[in-house]
Amino acid sequence: RLQYIIGLFDGDGSCGYYNSEQRNRRHFVFNFVGTVEILGWVFKELDEIYHQNNITYQKNSLNFFGKQAAFFHSYLFDIDTPYKLKRKWHDYIDRTKMCLGSLPRSS
Repeated sequence: RLQYIIGLFDGDGSCGYYNSEQRNRRHFVFNFVGTVEILGWVFKELDEIYHQNNITYQKNSLNFFGKQAAFFHSYLFDIDTPYKLKRKWHDYIDRTKMCLGSLPRSS
């Protein structure tokens, strides 16, 4: 199931940093675009790993922010799969792992 989510992210997901003008800092965002059914399933699967409270879940978009975004990016990165798009995984992994300092890892 998680390998499917990784493939879904490679095809219909994105990640990166956005500037928060209210807090004058950058935040990491990790998101998926898709149908309501697919996004509901992704939400349920990821909620079993780490209960989410810092997300937006809209009709065609599921967005994770901050340390939870970094957690999911890092958690899914560590799952062995034959392929992951470099620009979506490897280019961000060092920064997401550094961001996780005080967030407990789920087992």
